[in-house]
Amino acid sequence: MTYLRNFLLALIISIAFANCSQVENTATKQEHLSIGAWPEIKKEHKPWTRWWWMGSAVDKENIALLLERYAEVGIGGVEIENFDHSCEDI
Repeated sequence: MTYLRNFLLALIISIAFANCSQVENTATKQEHLSIGAWPEIKKEHKPWTRWWWMGSAVDKENIALLLERYAEVGIGGVEIENFDHSCEDI
């Protein structure tokens, strides 16, 4: 009878400790899912666009203004392509 009582006591204690560790694991998993599940959004992760400049028809003030506006709407970067279609060089 003592053997059965000790066995049941050990079984109950084992189950209690097992449940405690599962509760901690569940809490840790929930914290992991709610904190840091998505990486920080950097400008490298946002969409980029190509911006064609018409030769020298640009100025610093307007470029700065437009780049700020692009950033405000979520554009992460701009590839600037400067070209001039004048026929003077032909």
